Amino acid sequence: MFTQFEIGNLKIIYKPTKKCKLSDMKQLNQEEKKELLNKVMTKIVQSQNYQDIIILLDSINANYDEESWEYVGDNMPAWIEEEQSSVKGSFSNNIFDTISLMDYQMKIFGFAGESALHKKLLVQLGLANIYSDQSGLGRKFELYEELVAVSYPLIKDNCETDIMHYIYTRALNRLADLTQYWCIEEAAEELWLRLANHALVSEGDEKTATLKIIQHNAPWFVERNGELFVSLDGN
Repeated sequence: MFTQFEIGNLKIIYKPTKKCKLSDMKQLNQEEKKELLNKVMTKIVQSQNYQDIIILLDSINANYDEESWEYVGDNMPAWIEEEQSSVKGSFSNNIFDTISLMDYQMKIFGFAGESALHKKLLVQLGLANIYSDQSGLGRKFELYEELVAVSYPLIKDNCETDIMHYIYTRALNRLADLTQYWCIEEAAEELWLRLANHALVSEGDEKTATLKIIQHNAPWFVERNGELFVSLDGN
C-alpha cells in the first residue's frame, strides 16, 4: 500500500506509444468516464485471458483522452472492492489476479500521460515488489531497472518528499539486493556504490537511513568501502 503522498505530485516526461490528434480523442464527462471504467473493468473480471485484455486496452487507447484514462486508473481499486462486496462478485483476491490487475493499472496510467505517470511508477514499484523471485525473476529485474532509469534524471531534491528520489532509492536498493542474491557480488557492487553515493548527497534523515539499509543488506560492501560510511560511526 502507498501513502497519499506517493500518489500525489510528480511530473515526468511521457512519450505516447500511439500518435493521434487531440480532436481524435473522445473527451468524456463524468458519467461517460464511469461507463469507460465499467467497460474496462467488466472485461478484466470476465476474461481469463491476459493477452485479450491487453489487446482490448491497446485497441481503444487512442479513442479516449488522457484525463479519462487517469480516471479509470484511479478508480480501479474502488471498482474491484465494490465488485467483490456484491453478491455476484467474481474477482478473486489471489496473488495472480492481483499481479494482473496491477499490470493493467500500470498500463492504463501509462495511457494517461504526463500527469499520471507518477502513479504508473508507483504501481510498477509495487508490482515489482510482489513478483515472485522464482516464477517472475526476469520481469522483476526489468521492472526495477526501468524504475531506476526513468526516475533518476527526474529527481529535483534528494529528500524523501521528492517522489522521484523516493522511487529511485527504493527501486535501486531492491535491484542491488536482488542482484547480489541471484548473480554475484561484483555485479551488485556498482549498484550499491551508486546508492551509497546518492545517499551521501541526500538531505535530512534520508542519508543515514539509506546508508544503514546498505549496511544491513550488504555488509561486505561496507567492509570494502568503509570511507563512504564514516558518518555512521557511533550510530
